[in-house]
Amino acid sequence: MSIRFKLLFYLLFMFLSVSNNLHAQNDILTVILSAKVGSSINLNERNKYSLFPQYENFDSATVHKVDNGSYFIRFFLHDEHGTSIDSNVWYSEKLITTISEKIDHYDQLKDGSYKIGDSDAKMIYIKTDNRISVPAVESPFEKQVQNQNQNDQIDKAWSDELPFPKYVGEKETTRWHLAFGVNVSSISYDFSGVNRAFSAIEDKYRSQGYTITPHNQSFKISPWIGATLQIRVYNDLHFIVETGNPMSSGDWAYGSEKFYMVTGSLLYHYYPSDKKWMRTYLSFGVGKYYYEINRRYGINNRISETSQDGSFYYLENLSSSGGSTGYPLSCGIEFIGESGLSCSIFTNYTYAPPIEIQLVNGGKSTVCLGGVRVGGRVSLYF
Repeated sequence: MSIRFKLLFYLLFMFLSVSNNLHAQNDILTVILSAKVGSSINLNERNKYSLFPQYENFDSATVHKVDNGSYFIRFFLHDEHGTSIDSNVWYSEKLITTISEKIDHYDQLKDGSYKIGDSDAKMIYIKTDNRISVPAVESPFEKQVQNQNQNDQIDKAWSDELPFPKYVGEKETTRWHLAFGVNVSSISYDFSGVNRAFSAIEDKYRSQGYTITPHNQSFKISPWIGATLQIRVYNDLHFIVETGNPMSSGDWAYGSEKFYMVTGSLLYHYYPSDKKWMRTYLSFGVGKYYYEINRRYGINNRISETSQDGSFYYLENLSSSGGSTGYPLSCGIEFIGESGLSCSIFTNYTYAPPIEIQLVNGGKSTVCLGGVRVGGRVSLYF
C-alpha cells in the first residue's frame, strides 16, 4: 500500500506541475504594437520605424505580455557565421507603450508636431498556440549588449528608441509654441552725420551775415526697449518678430530724437549640454529701421532782412528723417523654467546700408542705422 500510495502521490504531483505549466503558457499573450506592424516585427519594419537600433544582425522580434502585467521581447538574430540566436529581454510597460506610440506617430515625432503621451497606445493582444516559456531573467545578447548595470541598460533603451528629443532618459523637454517678450538694451548707433548736415546749414546762414547760435546736439537713444513675438516653426527653429524704440526722446530744450524698427528673424535654439533649463540661440533676419531728429533754435536766430512791417524770418528748427533696410544678427543665452518663464542675455549687430544726406554747401553726409545692441530679455512661453 505504501508503494502504491507513493506512486499515486508522484503521478498527482506531475499532473499538477504540467497543468500549472500549461496554464502559465496559455497566459502569455502576443502583443501587436501597432496596426502598422505585424505580430512579428521583421527587418523592414524595424528599419522603417528605427526600432531596436542597438541590435545588429537583426532578423525579427515578437512582443509578449505575461498575466502579471510584465512584458518581454523575444529577439531573433544571427551571428557573423549566420547562426541563429534568440533571446528574451524584459521591458517595462512604459517603454513598450512608448515604442507603440513611436510606430503610430513616427513622422510626427520627427517633425516635432507630436510628443510621447499625447495619445494612448493602441496595442492588440492575441493568444497563440505556440509554446512560449516565461524567461527567468533578462538575458542580453552576447556581443550585442555590453556588460552594464540595469540602470545603464534602461537608459540606453530609452535613448535608442527615442532619439527625439535627444535626452529621453530624463523628463521630456517641453516644446513651447509661442512666446511674448520684453527686452531692454543699450544701443550704440552713429548719428553724427545729422550733426554735420545741420552744421552745414548753420554755416550757410553765417556766411550770409546772420548770427546763428551754434548747436552740437548730443543724441540719446539708449536705453532701448523692445517687444518680441516668437513662434515655433519646426523643432528648435523659431520665427521672431521684434519692434522697439528708445525709452526717452532726447533733451526737448535743444531737440529730440526718434529711432524705431520692425524686424523678422529666424531663431535657432541649441542645447550645449543635457541641462534643459539653459540653451543658446542664434538668429538672423531682415527689418526696416527709421529715424527722425529735430534741432530747436528758438526765435533769436534771424535768417532774413527785416521787412517794412518790422517782421523777419528766423531759424526755428531743423529736422532730418529717413529709413533703410537692415539685417540683424543676434546671439544669446537663455535660461528657461518649467513654467515657461525665461530670461536671456543677448548681443545684436545690425548691418544697414548708409543713408546719404545732400548738404546745402554741395557736400554729402551719411547716416548709418546699423550698430550694436547689448541687453536682456524676459519672455513667457505658451
